[in-house]
Amino acid sequence: MWFRGSFILVAALLVTPSRLSAAAISVFPLKNSTEAMIVVEGELLRDDSAQFRAKVSPFSKAIVVLRSDGGSLLAGIEIGRIIRLRNFITWVPSGVRCASACAAAWLGGSRRLMGKDALIGFHAAYRSRHGIPTESAPANAVLGAYLRDLGLSDRAIVYITSTSPLSMTWLSLSDAMQLGIEVSTFDPDRKSASPNTSPQRQLNVVSQLERRSAEFIATLYRITSGPNSEAIAALNRLYADPVLYFGKRMSRGEVIAHVQRFIARWPVRRYVPKNDTFVIDCDESLLTCTIKGQVQFDAQSSERNERSTGLATFEYSLRFRSLEQTPEITVEGGTVLERSKKALSFDSVSSGAARPFYQLDRTQSRVLALSNLYPDADCHPSQLYGRIVRRQFDNKIGSLVNGITVEVDDGRRTFVNVAVDLENLDMATRGWIVEGLQSLLKEGNRVVLGVKLCGAAGRVMIVDSIRRVQ
Repeated sequence: MWFRGSFILVAALLVTPSRLSAAAISVFPLKNSTEAMIVVEGELLRDDSAQFRAKVSPFSKAIVVLRSDGGSLLAGIEIGRIIRLRNFITWVPSGVRCASACAAAWLGGSRRLMGKDALIGFHAAYRSRHGIPTESAPANAVLGAYLRDLGLSDRAIVYITSTSPLSMTWLSLSDAMQLGIEVSTFDPDRKSASPNTSPQRQLNVVSQLERRSAEFIATLYRITSGPNSEAIAALNRLYADPVLYFGKRMSRGEVIAHVQRFIARWPVRRYVPKNDTFVIDCDESLLTCTIKGQVQFDAQSSERNERSTGLATFEYSLRFRSLEQTPEITVEGGTVLERSKKALSFDSVSSGAARPFYQLDRTQSRVLALSNLYPDADCHPSQLYGRIVRRQFDNKIGSLVNGITVEVDDGRRTFVNVAVDLENLDMATRGWIVEGLQSLLKEGNRVVLGVKLCGAAGRVMIVDSIRRVQ
């Protein structure tokens, strides 16, 4: 990178404790007078965006290094817009924290860099009431519009804005990969280490390889549990060429074609690797690792009315070009230990699944139905058929429907609550559930609703399943 020779001192300064209360914006010109490293640290105040614009104006190339616990959201957004407009790079080094408004600015980078031990945190936008942070729907709308302008997906926006302002979601590389948030790891090469530390260095490298391998497997199974188009796009970048695939030497294209056939047969999939079964063996000199373990699977096909669940072993050989880059798969194998197949129907999924369920069309791009949205056994199940005439939206996530008014054939209108617990869902499932609620519950749609009658005399009606009818 063009700035590589200048970052070590800045990184060292940033990992030392800071006492700054307001943001300090420092400029470090590089050899070329049109290039610079810009360091922003401390609390962001409303007027800091004007100071930032003035200080970066002489430079056509810059890397913006960020360290802040947040501050003014509008300042963070405006700084992020300036960064994107000028095509600057953003970077949060290892050991440095960038949260809230700072993270919004970091997202503006034309390239986003983070150290492997960097902390980049997100939560919902808020305003302070009597000193207590309270979520703000208008502020979330402003943040959401900015994130859409950056080209982020709806699933990424939900991830960034859904955490309470009293808490924080810390971005991981695996989450970024799954959500389509483009991020690269970048850490300075420190050459001051003593030659006598080589045994310790070797231990550290092996430890990092083992950690990266475990993270890779977790990410791989999250990706393969997601939408078909996204899974294929991601997997095409993760395989070497050629691959030893279940004992057979195959080209990358042949492997991807095989995977495409499998996911077409099983459009809805969920894989949960059992971390306590992992056995990882890494070679520091070759930057390779072999990882073995077990994974639970649940694959479903509504078209064939079939569901397959069970337990399997897996074995992968991974090759790293560097510790910072995503490895590629050179060997894949495994065997099924347990398998159970049974019929699958929409109604049985509604009553028996342990989590919300989404049914996709043949192209795997549109949600046809949702079920098990409110699995409360104490409520009485019922059904409602009619036309949606009104929607209301969640104050926390502005695009999430939390209530509908349904008009039945005799003209009567009934209000139905929508209360889906998204907190413990994986990113893929959460994204499809949110998208399904938006598309299936549009005003004017005719729907069949499975509902739960709760509360005294069953007067509180809550959606449990949704299927659109023509």
